Amino acid sequence: HGMSRLPMISREDEVSRLVDRATAALLGQGQIVVISGEAGIGKSRLIEEMHRRLEIRPEQRVVLQCSPIHTNRPFHPVAHYLDYMTGVEAPDADVRQLDRLDAMLRGLGQATPERLALIAELLRRESNDRRLLLRLAPTEIRSRTIAALLDIIEAVSRESPVIVIEDVNWADPSTNEWLEQLAGLIHGLPVLLVATMRP
Repeated sequence: HGMSRLPMISREDEVSRLVDRATAALLGQGQIVVISGEAGIGKSRLIEEMHRRLEIRPEQRVVLQCSPIHTNRPFHPVAHYLDYMTGVEAPDADVRQLDRLDAMLRGLGQATPERLALIAELLRRESNDRRLLLRLAPTEIRSRTIAALLDIIEAVSRESPVIVIEDVNWADPSTNEWLEQLAGLIHGLPVLLVATMRP
């Protein structure tokens, strides 16, 4: 979403509640807020104003976007975010993206060969470590992927105190399962999880 320069009108209570929840989260009391409303009512604008008041710079923001055209792609919002964070536009994009992914995981303290293979598989990228997954059943790959994504988000939350997931009404089944497990961990993390959805 682009930056909005228009003033916020008649939403002071809602923005104040979001900022209060974020403040509580930063003190170690993880919070979950759901913003529900019809399309165009201003859900994303509320979040933009919250980011502004908390002085969270655009490069610090974690926004996961569900999509009606990707409801069959497992973990789409997280995969899309990781693609964005590690993507490159070049003939050797796959190789360079894996290098960036490895560097990102190292920076988060989450780098292992298996974890790199799991995330590369999620991003549909070829990896030399893919052989580590061949001995695993699909259900085991799925559960280990969920565990890896939970650990990554937990590590990201140390740098970004607010995690937003937009349009959860379009979340794929794998993302829903991941979110359910994430919700169970939030209380112990210094993070505010904000989910937007249509009724």
